[in-house]
Amino acid sequence: MMNLRLFTTIFVVLFATNFGAQFVFLAHGDVINNYPFISPDGFDWYTEGIYLTQFFSGVTLPELPVLRPPLFVFLTALDFILGNKGFVIAIVYAFSIFCTYFCSLKLVDVMHGRAEKNSWYIVPLAISATIYPLNFFKPFLLADSLAVALSLASVLLLVKHYTSSEKHHLALSSTLAILAGLTQTYALIPFLASCAIAALLLFKSDKKRALHFITLIFVVSFIFIILIAIWRGVLPHGTTPKNFDLLSFSIRMSEFYLNTWSYYFLPLIVFFILCRKYSITTSTSSLISLSSASLVLLLGTLAFFYQWPDARFTFYLWPWLLILFFSSVHIKSVKASYLFVILMAVVVVIVPANYWEPTWKSMHISSTHNWLANYFSASPIDRKLNDCKDSDCGGKNEFLNNSDQYIHRTINIYIQLRQNLLMDPKIAQKYEGKIVHRPWFDGSKDDGWYFVSKGARQWITDGKWLEKNGFDQKNNIEISAKELNAIPENPEPLKP
Repeated sequence: MMNLRLFTTIFVVLFATNFGAQFVFLAHGDVINNYPFISPDGFDWYTEGIYLTQFFSGVTLPELPVLRPPLFVFLTALDFILGNKGFVIAIVYAFSIFCTYFCSLKLVDVMHGRAEKNSWYIVPLAISATIYPLNFFKPFLLADSLAVALSLASVLLLVKHYTSSEKHHLALSSTLAILAGLTQTYALIPFLASCAIAALLLFKSDKKRALHFITLIFVVSFIFIILIAIWRGVLPHGTTPKNFDLLSFSIRMSEFYLNTWSYYFLPLIVFFILCRKYSITTSTSSLISLSSASLVLLLGTLAFFYQWPDARFTFYLWPWLLILFFSSVHIKSVKASYLFVILMAVVVVIVPANYWEPTWKSMHISSTHNWLANYFSASPIDRKLNDCKDSDCGGKNEFLNNSDQYIHRTINIYIQLRQNLLMDPKIAQKYEGKIVHRPWFDGSKDDGWYFVSKGARQWITDGKWLEKNGFDQKNNIEISAKELNAIPENPEPLKP
């Protein structure tokens, strides 16, 4: 008899491996320049990783417009250090896919009290972690896939600690919860909510252990807050993502979520309608079922009242909804289990015009033009950012000219960081405190005068600055264009 658990595990491993390999292929040795699936946030994540590699080298750096949470930034920094080829991100993506499947499966196994090799929920969980449409955002350079995976792992280990009281499970669970929060703040919520529910379940029978879980909430939260404060205090930045600023008690998102949830939750909805005769039970004394139910309610509520139409937010509650569903529905009929798989497969080939904001009006049937086919059939692109010598690329870069101000601002920093790699600190030291310029070439800003200070050159916008600061323009030093380009540029110009 076929071992369905082994078969699906192999499938998920192969899928995750190929998913990561495709990332490396599309990065083509230069993630920001060549990888096609980068959203505005994605440019932030990778640019900040490069920024981090230069921050402690003493190079003058501009202020970051938006400072992202640290863990994924550290991973993009590691990827850049190892050659900017996408290997680290590929491994992270592959790990996230498998971890999401494995942890979801194990949590449902715990609820059923066994891990049978042919349990009916195994294949649906494998589909949900791999080819299901709600994974549409995973090709993009974002931290959410890792955040959700770490969050699930932290709760799985917390459940193990709850049932066994083993301290190593507690230590690993707490560590993973903090790492999840340091990836995306919302990813700390499942751990904290599960600790609160564990305390409530134990309050009557074991007040000491209940207090233990309450204390855990405060300790983990405190460590998280301290680490975030250190991160924000070290790196210069203008702002940080405002996670809850767009929350508003309003029903303006009703139409969006009517379309989004009816599409992505379609297998669950149809299955309940067709198979109401099967046993549906929810334990009121189970940490997993109560945590899953509370997280579906909490994360769903936050998503609904968050005034930004983005279907990716639904993925935050998706694993918990599946865990609750498969923990509560008990099926003995093989045909019924086949039905659920078929329903999921149907949704895979129902393709909206925009996965981020799906509408039923835009749906069409396709097995070759969905998100997954688009990812695996894509090719590397060339944004031609390596041709840029200054922050605005002389206005000649098509990608920058067609980008919004947010992307333009991030890419300008990326270009400066890339130019810094070509710099020679000895040349900056040689001309420290001097006014320098290159031979006249094209009348651009690079033909101007620069004051070298603290290892960087600053553009002098007006000759009056020289007189005001005691310099004589006769003493300006002409240096080669190569030497000028080897001195890092401070983006703040000097004005009279």
